Amino acid sequence: MANTRADRFLASYRKLENDLLDDIQETYRPFKNLVEQSERPAVQRYENQLKQYGKLRNSIVHHEHEDEQPIADPREDVVQEFGRIVEQITDPPGLQPFCHEVYTASPSDDIGAVVEKMETEDFSQMPVVDDGEVIAVLTSNTITRWVGAELHQGGEGLLVTDASVKNALPYTERDDNYTFLHRSANLYEANTHFQIEDNPRELPDAVLITHNGKATESLLGIITPYDLADLVRRL
Repeated sequence: MANTRADRFLASYRKLENDLLDDIQETYRPFKNLVEQSERPAVQRYENQLKQYGKLRNSIVHHEHEDEQPIADPREDVVQEFGRIVEQITDPPGLQPFCHEVYTASPSDDIGAVVEKMETEDFSQMPVVDDGEVIAVLTSNTITRWVGAELHQGGEGLLVTDASVKNALPYTERDDNYTFLHRSANLYEANTHFQIEDNPRELPDAVLITHNGKATESLLGIITPYDLADLVRRL
C-alpha cells in the first residue's frame, strides 16, 4: 500500500509507463522515448511536463537512503498534479458531453425554414444529409455569402421564394469544413481538430460524431468552434 508521497508518485508513474508500453506491445522502452513517440494527443499535450516528471522519478529511485527509503519526496501538489495528468492520459474524458440530438437539413429543404431553425435554436452550423449520408455542413457564413451574391445579382425576396439549401451550398467557403470522430474517441482527440496554428481558416466548422466516424452513419453529436471553450475546460 502506498504511504509516502514518493510511493504515490511512483505508482502513478508505473501506471502510465505500463499503459504506454501496452500501446507499442513492448516490455521496456526509456520513458522519455515513450513520451516523445506516443501518438496519443493527451501525451503530446503534456509532453514537457511528463519529461520533467520522468527526471523526478529517476531522482527518487536512483538515490535512496540505507534503509531503502527514497531520498527525494515530492511535494503534495506535484504528486496530485502528476496523478491528475496520468488519469487524463490513461482514462481520458469521452465525447459524451457533446453527444445530443443534431438538427440536419436536406438539399431540398426550404432555406428560409432552415435559417429560422438556426436562429431559433441559436446555432450556426447544420449538417446537410442526402440519402442517408452527410454531404456538407451549412453555416451562417455560407448563407451570408449566398445572400450577398444573390443581392449583387439583383435578387429580391430571397427567403420567401422557392430557394432551397442546395442553392446556398456552392457558396461554402471550403468543401472540407467538417470532419468525423467515432463515438469512442476522447476529447483530446477532438481538440486536435481545432489546433491548426498555421492557417486558422482551415479550422473545421464542425466535428461530427457517429458510431464509427463515417458519413453514412447516424449523427450522435456535434462539436463546433463555439464549443471549444467548453471542450478545453474539460481537459
